[in-house]
Amino acid sequence: MKLIDILVRELPKLGGWPIGADRIYQNAKGHLVGVQGCIISPVDMELAILAEDLHKSVAREQYEAALTASKPEWDGEGLPPVGVNAEVFFSADTKPKWFSFLAKFIGENHVIALVGLEEISYKKDELLTSDVKFAPLRSEEDRKRDEITQSILDILNDYDFELVHIRTDQKRIATDIVERIASGMIPHIRID
Repeated sequence: MKLIDILVRELPKLGGWPIGADRIYQNAKGHLVGVQGCIISPVDMELAILAEDLHKSVAREQYEAALTASKPEWDGEGLPPVGVNAEVFFSADTKPKWFSFLAKFIGENHVIALVGLEEISYKKDELLTSDVKFAPLRSEEDRKRDEITQSILDILNDYDFELVHIRTDQKRIATDIVERIASGMIPHIRID
């Protein structure tokens, strides 16, 4: 097995990439050696497996790319696997909104996850209800579109569409939307 593959499998269990190392290689005793510029220093990590490409170094960028590629893909159904960045929506909250979600541990009955910036422990059953929704991580552009759409829907909810049949009512709604955009009530849109 090549060193890069061993590092992807073993380094996360050992605390991740060693601080201060630009590159790592493994010596014949299984010890990892860090290289920073021209300074070589032992890393306080030993691997049980000897790489087939001993003394060949791996750059941090190579490791991070391989680690990212090794993470499981998720189709948006059920709980996101450990290590997959996703979003979570708790509809039972008093002010429901989407939060970032990163599962750090999923056991038979418990889940430990980073939700927003807080590490939280859940019973698995708490997350597998209809009040909790998971979704793949959206881009910033997708989030802005969703906020704009929700703001416009909030405006439209102010109107009784059974009564909006004539053109003047339609114009009043359009004018209301434009005024709210101009006042900044609808985010991410400007009228120049």
